[in-house]
Amino acid sequence: MFRLTFHLPYYVWRPWQKSLPDHRRNRNGVPLRHSQDVSFLTLGTDETPGFLHEAQISCTVAGSDDWRWVAYCFAEAYFDLVDKGKETALEYHEDSLHEIGMQSDPFTYGTTSTDHSSQNPREYFLRTFRHRLTQVQREWQGVVDKLGESIRRHGQVCSHFLTSVREARSHSQLLNFEVIRETKIAMSNMKEAYSRILWGKMACIACT
Repeated sequence: MFRLTFHLPYYVWRPWQKSLPDHRRNRNGVPLRHSQDVSFLTLGTDETPGFLHEAQISCTVAGSDDWRWVAYCFAEAYFDLVDKGKETALEYHEDSLHEIGMQSDPFTYGTTSTDHSSQNPREYFLRTFRHRLTQVQREWQGVVDKLGESIRRHGQVCSHFLTSVREARSHSQLLNFEVIRETKIAMSNMKEAYSRILWGKMACIACT
């Protein structure tokens, strides 16, 4: 018997006008994943307000030997719109029906064809892990870029506080300090999720 598993927690940034909350609930009625309004990061700009959403991708490959095995992959997409490329089983099916479409493998985020999927469970697991990790890395990078851009923008405005107390009392200056405070909270939450990947709370387990 063997079992191969990975869990990839991450955050996504989506520039929507309104929140797309996770409608799933735990036994206490609390949303399974949380969303945070980060529109304060775009104050004073023409950018669309954004939301920061928790997400996770999990995959398990298990079987009795290399010829008898099964795989499961769970990828969250509650934060995306159907007409904006939301990942669904129906989307993969409809793509395969196009004249030039192919039987995309959902496990690898549609980047490979099921016609060329590895028959070796360990190879298949590692290929899935590689493609999904690339997806997560791309989402993380988008969040980091957005936060960095906002911090630089508001940090430049707030720098005047160091030289003039009177200027710091102005509404715009205090507003920017509030933005940085909220940003630090958001970054603290993301740091916890990122540390789970780095220090092993992302379970990548092989049981034989």
